[in-house]
Amino acid sequence: MLNRADNANAKRMSLINGRPADAGSTVSYSYRPSLLGAPWEFKLTETTIDWAVGARSGRIPFSNIRRLRMSYRPMSMQSYRFVTELWAEGSPKLQIVSSSWKSLVEQERLDETYSAFVRELHRRVAAVAAPVRFDQGANPLIYWPGLIAFVAVSLGLAALIAHALQAGAARGAALVGGFLVLLLWQFGNFFRRNRPRVYHPDRLPADVMPRRPAPADRNRPPRRQAARAAKYAPPPMTRNSILGSSRSRAAASSTVSNSWARPRLPE
Repeated sequence: MLNRADNANAKRMSLINGRPADAGSTVSYSYRPSLLGAPWEFKLTETTIDWAVGARSGRIPFSNIRRLRMSYRPMSMQSYRFVTELWAEGSPKLQIVSSSWKSLVEQERLDETYSAFVRELHRRVAAVAAPVRFDQGANPLIYWPGLIAFVAVSLGLAALIAHALQAGAARGAALVGGFLVLLLWQFGNFFRRNRPRVYHPDRLPADVMPRRPAPADRNRPPRRQAARAAKYAPPPMTRNSILGSSRSRAAASSTVSNSWARPRLPE
């Protein structure tokens, strides 16, 4: 029979592997929005979502939830960051973020636990059959003017590159071209993921969810840590290397013993 800790771990692994938790089980998630602030803690019960931050706390029944919005929100310290916002009657807006502050210069990604918690939240909200609106992407009043400005700036930079090539300023054209590529890569990805639309709670949009790793990659160490471990790993021990090291130690010890045994000449 599983004890309480084993049962909690089993529920967490079932969520990570994509299987829903039991209807009466409790699912938890927490993240730290700032380095010095208190962490946000969320807990899904059978009929409510409980939240706590510092001395404040609250409980929101699933039947009171009226809107959920998922979006892609990169930051300077963490470019791969997603947010789920929740609106309910008589409660403040809640933000569930896929990253957490870990140190002064690092934000930790919580992709698997965030995805599992958000999927379970949508499953339990949909089971209540409350009138909930499921929105994806940014606010339309901000998205569409921003997209128009982005397209205008991109076309202006492309025209500037063409004018520089006609004038024979290849270096200037290359500089502006590099800036245009960076602009398209950063803001193009933002506008592609955050296009306003409506989604179904049973089919969460992949553009505003962390990419689910393959089962074979979940226990694989990060690429940077694996490269560092391979760099500083000791060389494999072979028969020749063992014999060579033993001979070198024997030669060194004989040299030391001879130096001590040599008699001193009188001055």
